[in-house]
Amino acid sequence: MPTLLMNIQKHVHKYAQMIAAVFDIEVDVADRDKVRIAGTGRFNRMIGTPFYSGRVFSKAMETGKMVMVTDTAHDPLCQNCVNQNFCKDQCEMVFPIKLEGEILGAISLASTNRQQRQVLVQQSERLIAFMSNIVDLIALKAREYRDQKLQTYHMALVNKLIDLIRDGVIVMDGEHKISYMNRSCEKILNYNLNQIHYLHKIHQFSIAKGKTQPNGMVEYLVKIRSQRMHLIGYTHQIEGIEEGQRNTVFTFTDIRTLQEELSQDESAKKRTFQSLIGQSELFLETVRQCKEACYGTAPVLLVGENGVRKEIYARAIHNESVRRENLFIRISLHSSFEKLVEQMVFGHEGEPSTGFQIRNDLLAANTLYVSEVGDLDLGDQEILISILQSSHFYNTKVICATAKDLKALAQQGNFNPDLLYALELYTITIPPLRLRRCDTLLFIDHYLQKFNRCFQKNVTLAPETKQLMLEYSWAGNVREIRNVLSYLVEQAQDLLITPQRLPALLQQRFRDDKKEEYHLASQERKLIIRALNDLGANDYSKAQVAKALGISKATLYRKLKEYGIQQNTVFE
Repeated sequence: MPTLLMNIQKHVHKYAQMIAAVFDIEVDVADRDKVRIAGTGRFNRMIGTPFYSGRVFSKAMETGKMVMVTDTAHDPLCQNCVNQNFCKDQCEMVFPIKLEGEILGAISLASTNRQQRQVLVQQSERLIAFMSNIVDLIALKAREYRDQKLQTYHMALVNKLIDLIRDGVIVMDGEHKISYMNRSCEKILNYNLNQIHYLHKIHQFSIAKGKTQPNGMVEYLVKIRSQRMHLIGYTHQIEGIEEGQRNTVFTFTDIRTLQEELSQDESAKKRTFQSLIGQSELFLETVRQCKEACYGTAPVLLVGENGVRKEIYARAIHNESVRRENLFIRISLHSSFEKLVEQMVFGHEGEPSTGFQIRNDLLAANTLYVSEVGDLDLGDQEILISILQSSHFYNTKVICATAKDLKALAQQGNFNPDLLYALELYTITIPPLRLRRCDTLLFIDHYLQKFNRCFQKNVTLAPETKQLMLEYSWAGNVREIRNVLSYLVEQAQDLLITPQRLPALLQQRFRDDKKEEYHLASQERKLIIRALNDLGANDYSKAQVAKALGISKATLYRKLKEYGIQQNTVFE
C-alpha cells in the first residue's frame, strides 16, 4: 500500500529540487518504509529503491528530531557502516517529516564535495530554520491529501447508506474486518462496534460470506460467542481510504427489527372507532363500512384525499378485529416493499410461490397496511398480488390506501389490472372535510384543546374566527386543521384570537378560498377535469365528456386550451 508521502511524491520532488537549487547541495527524501521517493543529483536515479543502510535517516525518524553528521570517521552512527568509506569527508543533515505526531518520512541534505560540505557546516542555522518551514509545508500537503481521501470515502459511504439506514448496515474490508455498523445492525447483533472489535480480538466473533442467491441476495454467517446467525441481504462495493482498497457494504433486514419498527406504538393501539372524531352522516356511514371490514380476510381499499387520515381508519379496523393483539405492519414510500417482504414471504430462491408453500412468517395473523398503493412499482404490485392470494391461508388482513385514481393509473399502464380488480370490490371512501362541515368544528375544538395542553396556554377562538374556519374548504383536510391550530396556539400573543388577529398568511388563505369557491371559470375548470378523469382521455371518451357537460366537442377542446388543462397520469 503506498505511503502518504508516496501519494504526494510529485509535490515532494518539487521541494527537493527547490532546496538543491537554492543551496547547491544534494537532497534525498525517503518515506517511513525507508523507500526513496525523491532526490536530486546522484540520488535521483535511485528513486523507488529501498535504503540498504540509512542509519542517519533511521535515527531522525526514531527520535523525531533533526540529526546532523559532520565527521563520518568518528561519529558513532557511522561506525561499521558499509558506506563509511564512500561517505568520507561528507556532511549530512536529516530532518524528520511529521504530521500530528506521526513520522511520515525524512528529508536529507548531503554534500558530495568540500564546497557543499562547507555550506552545510557554515550555514547550518540558516538551513535548520529554512528546512523547518519546508517539512511543515510537506506535512501540510500530506494532510490535505489525506483529508481529501477521507472526505471522498465518507461521501461515498453516506451515498450508499442514505437510502438504507433503516436496514442493518455493515461496512467491512477484504478481510471481513468491520469498520462500521449502524444502529439497526447493533440492535440485531446486540453488540456495538467496539464490542465487536474486542470479541474479534479474543476470537469470539467471526463473519463469513455464504451463498449468493440467483436474485442477487447474499448470505453471511455470523458467529458471536456461542450464538450463530444467518443474515441475508445485498452487498455494494466502495473504494476504501487507501488506493486500491475495496470495502463491502452489506445491508440486510432482520425480522425482529421489522416487528419492532413496523408494529404500532402504544398510542396507535388505542385507535378504535370510538376514538374517531365525527358525527356527520357521511362519517357515520364510513365507520359502518369499516366495522364490517373488520371481519374476515378480504382486502380493504381506503380511498380519500391527502390529509383525511386514512391510516387512522386502517388502525381502527385492525384494533377492532381478532388481530388486535398482533402486528400492524405499515409499508410506506420510505420502505422498500420488496426488501421488507420478499425474504419472509417468498422462498429462498426469491421467486413467488403459491398456496401453502409461501413462507408467511411475518404476515401470518397480522395486518399489512400499504399507505399509498398507487405509488408501488409494478414489481411490488406483483408481490402484493401474491400476498393477497395467500392471505386467507394465513389470516392476513391487507389494507391499502390511496389518494389517486387507480383506474386512471391502470389505463396509463402504471397499475396492475389484476391488483385493481382484487381491491376495487372492497373500496371504502373516506369523505373530505368540505363534505362534512359539521365535523370541522369538532376537529377545531379537539386540536385547540390538544395544543393548549401542549404549549401550556389557554387560547380561545372568537365566534367570527370559528365561522371563517367553518366556511373554509380545508383542501388539506384534517392534517391542515392540525397544522393551523398548532401554529395559532404556539404563536398566539393574546388569549382570544379574532379574525383581525389571525396571521396575514391565514387571512389571505381564507380570502383566496372564497374567491376560488365563487369563481365561475375556476369551478368550470375543476368540473371539466373531474369529468375527464371519470370518463376517460381518448377521443371517443372526450366526446362523452362533452356530452355530459352539455357542450360541443369543439368547445371542450377550446376550453382545454383556454384553461391550460394537461394530462400527466391524470388530468390536472
